[in-house]
Amino acid sequence: NVTGVQTCALPICFGHLSLDCTDKYAGEKTSVSLICEVGDTELQKGDKIKIYAIGFNPFSCLTKDVNDEVKTTLVTFNTRADVELGLGIFDSFCKREIILSVMSGSLRKNDTIEVTIGKNNSLEISEISRAIVFYMDYKKANEDSSKLIDMAVLNVLATDVHEIECNVGPIISCNEQSDLAIRLLDKYGNPVDCNANIEWDSQVAAAVTRNIELQEGDKGYRKLKNGLKISSPGFYVLKGKDKINNISLASNPVKCLNKEPEYKLFFGDIHNHDHLSPGLASPREGYSAA
Repeated sequence: NVTGVQTCALPICFGHLSLDCTDKYAGEKTSVSLICEVGDTELQKGDKIKIYAIGFNPFSCLTKDVNDEVKTTLVTFNTRADVELGLGIFDSFCKREIILSVMSGSLRKNDTIEVTIGKNNSLEISEISRAIVFYMDYKKANEDSSKLIDMAVLNVLATDVHEIECNVGPIISCNEQSDLAIRLLDKYGNPVDCNANIEWDSQVAAAVTRNIELQEGDKGYRKLKNGLKISSPGFYVLKGKDKINNISLASNPVKCLNKEPEYKLFFGDIHNHDHLSPGLASPREGYSAA
């Protein structure tokens, strides 16, 4: 879990990587600027800097259905006028890299290269609210391997509450106490950490033991343990409204039986991809979603 590491032993004498802005919103059309600062070891002709991201593929998000030549025009850089840099993009199944090669001149300590991904706000940020980690590697012309220099974290934030999800067991028994869960979601399905106060419709109020309030810090999720009790058999949909965000909600359909059902329904996801393959999120997030 890279983003949970407080310190990381990197050869920072080679340089430093930072972002002009550390927070963006999910699905935002924008650009991202990375500032590469040269360390004690200067960059000379033939040396290379590689920048790559874990969390999403920035090149596939630039513009749909464009070739590598067009993608290159959407990635720009600025550095000292007397230094010539070559720009390359490596976009494949396994690697997504921006490669800067020193063609002439040299970059010394505290010199900077500003790399902008998404010229004219052509970069669409990942729809998943999570941390995107950018890495910078350094490779000398006479060396075969690269050194990890530094990393910078871009926090993708959820947007405003768009939907309130209410989950209940799909098959329950009459007078059985069941759990009820509420999730506050943005338009991309990301949890939104904010206040909410759920007021149930009059037909539902008798079945739900109490109202649900969410506060900042609940991370957009609240579970009522044994919070639902239906006394009559039939099909039900729990309906209510959040008085703070003015959003209506409805649960999944619930079938209530007079006796314990012979079978129960369970949901899961038996197949997904993470950022190690053509997906976006981490393996842990994949298991959580399943």
